[in-house]
Amino acid sequence: MYLPPELLDQIIASVPSSDKPTLLSLCLCSSVLYELTTRYLFRSPRLLTFSQTFYFTRLLTRKPHLAAHVRALDLTLHHPTEVRRRFMHALATTAFLRLVFRSMRGMRNLRSLTFRNMDAGYRCACGKNLAAANLSLRRLSLPVAMVARELLDSLPMLEDADLPDPEPSYALDTLPASAVQNVHTVRLIRNAIVYFVPGRPVTQLSIVGIITPDEVPIFLAPLGRSTGPLQRLSIHVFKVDTGFYEEIAACVPFVVDLVAYSEVEDHVLMLSHLKRDACIEAFREFKHLQTLELHATSIGRVVTSVQALSLIHLMDAAPYFFCLVLVNEKEHRQEVERYYIDEEQGDAMSGYWVRQVEVTMRGEFLARHLLI
Repeated sequence: MYLPPELLDQIIASVPSSDKPTLLSLCLCSSVLYELTTRYLFRSPRLLTFSQTFYFTRLLTRKPHLAAHVRALDLTLHHPTEVRRRFMHALATTAFLRLVFRSMRGMRNLRSLTFRNMDAGYRCACGKNLAAANLSLRRLSLPVAMVARELLDSLPMLEDADLPDPEPSYALDTLPASAVQNVHTVRLIRNAIVYFVPGRPVTQLSIVGIITPDEVPIFLAPLGRSTGPLQRLSIHVFKVDTGFYEEIAACVPFVVDLVAYSEVEDHVLMLSHLKRDACIEAFREFKHLQTLELHATSIGRVVTSVQALSLIHLMDAAPYFFCLVLVNEKEHRQEVERYYIDEEQGDAMSGYWVRQVEVTMRGEFLARHLLI
């Protein structure tokens, strides 16, 4: 029975990209299926070890037409144990990098690039070679600092940047104002905020590094100069107190989702700050705040629905605020308590809160937007 290529392509497209065994089996069925399946097999490779990266990039250098199928690449550039056991040191540095970036030159459809386990010795070579590759990336994740000025200046279409390096070696102070003008989602070390956020349409920002109470005004001031405007902010501070909310309301009054990590406080203490008159006045400056998510690193005391219920006066101050999320950070998981208004049982004025409790793996995304 003959099936047209269009129908075969739709059937192959229904196979999850993570199901590599099925895609490999389809490649062996016929020459037609081989040509159709190859696009999906090479669309989003995840190379989690040094050897996988080596053999994959070597294949692309031998068959460069396959590189055009790669749209999202997740690769590892260094694995010390495996390198010492199976590869020469020279291969792990100069020759290996030459092989990797030679294969990237043909990835004209690459839109997302993620580096993992990158050795610090690669930073200079990687930054310059990526800039020379003329990639049209929309998402970039770098675990280790590079010569970022040339790299970011060569990515005008970049929308999502993950630059969490704790070392101040990105040299973003020399980044031209015209660079990465389309970026809207950023995860950034706190010292680089003043160079990266102002003048760019950043709408979602996650700040890496703990900010002390004295540093809060310094690092929050540049956020108000985002042309986004900034709507979602995740920040790790020493204390989530009244002064913190006052600074947030003054610098980013249009924030919609606010995620705050406290280093020393538990949830009961953080909720006690929200009941103070000064904090309520700060909430009046929030124009669109909908969700407040508070993370505690210690177990702390148990928060009851009665304690959350007493926060109903915040809704009078911030008219769009409707959801409170309390996250208790464990070693490998998160205990999540969500409080929100249930329109079937009551409204914001009567203050009927619904409580949901769930346990998720650390780092999983939490659905926040529940329409009232």
